[in-house]
Amino acid sequence: MAPHSQHVSSASSASSNSHTHHNHAVVAAAMNQGEMYGNLRRLHRSARDLKQEVKVLRRLTQLQSMAMKDLVQDTYIKLREACMSYSTSQSVAQNNDPELWRVAQDEDTFAKELNDLLQTIGKLASVLRLTSR
Repeated sequence: MAPHSQHVSSASSASSNSHTHHNHAVVAAAMNQGEMYGNLRRLHRSARDLKQEVKVLRRLTQLQSMAMKDLVQDTYIKLREACMSYSTSQSVAQNNDPELWRVAQDEDTFAKELNDLLQTIGKLASVLRLTSR
């Protein structure tokens, strides 16, 4: 074979290799783009699902907070009524039971601490309402 024909043959071969490589690169880029698009769609769905779960958890937390506040208020009312009922039916001064004397003395402290707890629960509920918006 003549030297010139070998050069033409190898140039033609290099050109076809280059063209084949370019086609593979285009196909790979298209596949990567499609794969990336699919991944983005899955991530978007996951983000949407997580947002929905956060909303549900916030609602549940609010409901639980309100239920706890109601429970604490009911307990406070029942205990206060029981203390008042007991203190009017029996005079603590006539009874030498130190536990009854302590309960009578601690009623005001108990009422203050329970009111503080109710205020804290109310603040927590308002924070939960603000964060759920």
